[in-house]
Amino acid sequence: MDQFNEWDLAVGRVRGRWDKASLRLKPYSKNAAYFAPGSVLCLQKDGQRQLITLATSRAKDGCWIATCGLQTEAEADALIGSELFVD
Repeated sequence: MDQFNEWDLAVGRVRGRWDKASLRLKPYSKNAAYFAPGSVLCLQKDGQRQLITLATSRAKDGCWIATCGLQTEAEADALIGSELFVD
């Protein structure tokens, strides 16, 4: 987890899945740059961290709908509840 030590600013969480494999992200911050296409976010769930890069994103009802290369509903569902961090 040492490589993720600097990813310490919480900016949101994965609230749910939007369609097959898009994520519904609930922001803690009003800074749209955190959720722009090309942004890299660190997800943390159950003490495990991983990086994702947002391929697409759009604002929708106080959340962001984003794709990050997930292919299945199961992959997206596994990320629900993850906290989102930036470095």
